[in-house]
Amino acid sequence: MDRSRFDPTGFYRAMEESMSLQVARGEVRWMDLFSPPEAPVDVVLAFGCAVQHTPHLMLEACQVFDALGIPFVAVTGRQFCCGRPFQRVGGDTVAADRIAAKSYERFLAFQPKVTVQWCGACMLQYLDVISRQIQPPFEVVHVTKYVLGLLRERGASIPWEREVRSRVLLHTHDQFLPQQEIDARCIERILEMVPGVELVGRVAPPSLGLPCSLQGPTQESILKDITTEEYRAVQVELEEQAREAGADTLVMPYHKCQMEWSKFSSRRLAVRGWMSVLAEALGVGRPDLFTTYWHLNDAEEIVERSAPIWGSWGLSRDEALDRARRHFIPRYAVEVHRCDCGGRGCGAPDLDLAWPTAAP
Repeated sequence: MDRSRFDPTGFYRAMEESMSLQVARGEVRWMDLFSPPEAPVDVVLAFGCAVQHTPHLMLEACQVFDALGIPFVAVTGRQFCCGRPFQRVGGDTVAADRIAAKSYERFLAFQPKVTVQWCGACMLQYLDVISRQIQPPFEVVHVTKYVLGLLRERGASIPWEREVRSRVLLHTHDQFLPQQEIDARCIERILEMVPGVELVGRVAPPSLGLPCSLQGPTQESILKDITTEEYRAVQVELEEQAREAGADTLVMPYHKCQMEWSKFSSRRLAVRGWMSVLAEALGVGRPDLFTTYWHLNDAEEIVERSAPIWGSWGLSRDEALDRARRHFIPRYAVEVHRCDCGGRGCGAPDLDLAWPTAAP
């Protein structure tokens, strides 16, 4: 991928490559190539694009919808792109509008009553662009608000399976946009409903900045080039902040936050998406293979562990090794990520609970 400019082909290809080491072909629950539905679909779960880097969140969301009894169709990828990357990163408003309009046509084909937006950027695109140009014949709602509504509706009939024994700090983006504060408050209400979870506050950014603050045409973390010493310093800051609050887990609102903050997780401090916490409580949690692979910092080991997965996509071992090197091996701090949790996911206070399904 060319890092000097926005590269649409590389943008989408990177997600597909990353996912191919984390989710087997037979596990996929979402549509990435549009096919006209045979009958109307009441609920469309629109994942957006970049969450494919952390597909355990996609699997968990689908299984949470199943557990709550919601029939749905899930969509992702370039044929359902909101166009925001082309507008905000590529600076091509014409292309962004064209892509958004085509995706909108595909949503219309499902004749949904509601489209549930997973991606915060996609939600903002609908708020900023599409809703100003078109009045959709369906409700558009962010997944945080939608799931909170489902839980409140189910009440005592929610099929809880286990307690999630965690004291958590929530990372938020409420200082930026009103929609993000709405999302944060919904997540707080959801966490308060999850058995065993104690919400103890919101996490402050490390002194070097937010790991999920992005820069450049390829939108990489501002912390991507820090030194080993700086990496350790960020970890210590976060662990100290958690210790003072009595927390053992940082909870992330969005998939990019999960992707970037999880790189700083440790045996003392877990980093998890809010959907993962909910999924665990409902008994449908999945291993966070992105975090596991990144902490392993060993391309050969990643390929060995993920062989059944990449094999299901028809990849050769050399192809899988190339993808492991490019997507899961950091360009800095080479010796600090050695995993000491057996590949089950660093930082969990109880690994069997946090990652209930053994990683391959």
